[in-house]
Amino acid sequence: MTVATLDQIDHELAGGFRWLRFADALERAYGREFAEARIRLALCWAFVGTFIYDLVYFGDVTMMQDVFPQLAFVRFCIFTPYAFIAVWLVKRRPTALSYDLLAISVCVLGGFLPMAASVTSQSPYFFVYQNGNIATLLFFVIALQPRFPAIVIGLATLCIVHFTLIQMNGSLDAVAYSGVVTFFVTLAIFLALSAYFMERKDRLNFLNRLRGEMLQAELLQQSERDELTGLYNRRSLNRISKSVWEGAANAPVAVVMLDIDHFKLYNDVHGHVEGDACIRRVSACVAEEMSEMGAAFRFGGEELLVLLPGCDAQTALLAGRKAAWDNRGPGDSASWTRRGRRRDCEFRRVGRAARHGRSRRPRPRRRRRALRRQARRSQRRVLRHRGAVGGGIRTAGWLMFKACERFR
Repeated sequence: MTVATLDQIDHELAGGFRWLRFADALERAYGREFAEARIRLALCWAFVGTFIYDLVYFGDVTMMQDVFPQLAFVRFCIFTPYAFIAVWLVKRRPTALSYDLLAISVCVLGGFLPMAASVTSQSPYFFVYQNGNIATLLFFVIALQPRFPAIVIGLATLCIVHFTLIQMNGSLDAVAYSGVVTFFVTLAIFLALSAYFMERKDRLNFLNRLRGEMLQAELLQQSERDELTGLYNRRSLNRISKSVWEGAANAPVAVVMLDIDHFKLYNDVHGHVEGDACIRRVSACVAEEMSEMGAAFRFGGEELLVLLPGCDAQTALLAGRKAAWDNRGPGDSASWTRRGRRRDCEFRRVGRAARHGRSRRPRPRRRRRALRRQARRSQRRVLRHRGAVGGGIRTAGWLMFKACERFR
């Protein structure tokens, strides 16, 4: 499914997305990619983060002996189970918002629990101990990497909680407390700025990659499709026919050939714009009727070709007749109005070759010359010519209807 057009992507690149926000469709696509990339590593970070977090147990033993039981409880019995349960819930609902909420909750809870447990501590090492939340801030921004709004919310919330609990402890004087506030605020600002530029770079890479994929798809489309009709072109015919003729060793293959009668006269009378419209309409009729059975190509000018793998001569004949006679009468889907004049397209004669089993590839150019000579003698009846396709193994039939127009 197309996320956006090249013009929309170029507009986003020109605008610079300073607010780290795309148009709705692009933002949803970025959110899906962001969630997929982050949640894929969530379980890994849960193991690494809880391991590092629980290693601080040894610091609790040496620095905070008076509240050590409380610290051990919040580390092993609250935070560690919560981290794995939260990751499991996010994997059940893998969205960017879910991941942001997970990162914020892990950051705030990881900093709040040990500080809350040590509020009543009178340890002389409390000033050193509270610096452990620096690791929490770094892990939140560098390892978890939520989106920028979530980082701002997480940093601000953890700093407020941290400053409040230090003040509640009361073991630091005003100078030490102001120093802690200054240090943490400065660190939070630098982390937020780094997170902003990291996400901006990620969004720029996302747009450039998406633009590259769209340009590659457009080039592939232009190299394989005819610009006027939307059918496959001659380059695609060489590739697809090679795989069909060489791959289906024992399967029948039919080739249906069409062209439009009196097209040059119509071009001279009505102009090339009307001629292009006629070719587009005829091509749409061919694609509608026969492309489900095979691949339709613009062979050149007003000539079309349909390659029908797995289709024998009789089936191709019936399909050609159905396309030519049953569904192309006046007043049906092949009729259209242009400049007040009603025009009907009818396929009267179609050239079709069939191969049975393994044989050499037929030569459409030589056969088409012969079929055209036959077609000129009658434009309203079916002509059938019997002959060997090649190699003398089996015979195959050639049939020419023709594609003709009737203008009223």
